[in-house]
Amino acid sequence: MTEIKINFKKAQLSLFLLVMLFFIPIAFALFLTNNLLFIILASILLLFIFGIIILILRKLLNFKPALIISQSGLQDNTNHLKNPIIKWENIIGIGEANHGSQKLILIMVKDPEAFIFSENGSWQGVYKNSFELYGTPETISISNLQIKDEALIKLLNESLNKYGKSNKRGR
Repeated sequence: MTEIKINFKKAQLSLFLLVMLFFIPIAFALFLTNNLLFIILASILLLFIFGIIILILRKLLNFKPALIISQSGLQDNTNHLKNPIIKWENIIGIGEANHGSQKLILIMVKDPEAFIFSENGSWQGVYKNSFELYGTPETISISNLQIKDEALIKLLNESLNKYGKSNKRGR
């Protein structure tokens, strides 16, 4: 099998970037007041806006695919995983869940605790929370991917059945 690459939706990120840019003049206008509270609020708002803008620009300028599905495993570049490749032999199932209006793909792994503790300390809390909410530390948000949720679930299940089983036979 050749690799299947799924990219990020760039149009949605571009629109969000424009929305963030809209708030910059508003925050600067708050600086023109002589009110200390408004100046503090403007400072916090600008820090938040520029932080979001930096994150968006990093995603827009990143040309790596969001997901790569290959014979060796699933490479997830949507999250900040230290080791983004999850081998098929470590995946026991694929599920789905909703988080508000956002749809998530759940990647059920054999040893969730080992998966959590293999990550950097700052991200361990995020993965622990995900494990408590969904029963797995690894979730993939579909909203930013250039694929429909049903198609991705089907593709992941087919790959898991094909490569997960072939990896087990090779042991």
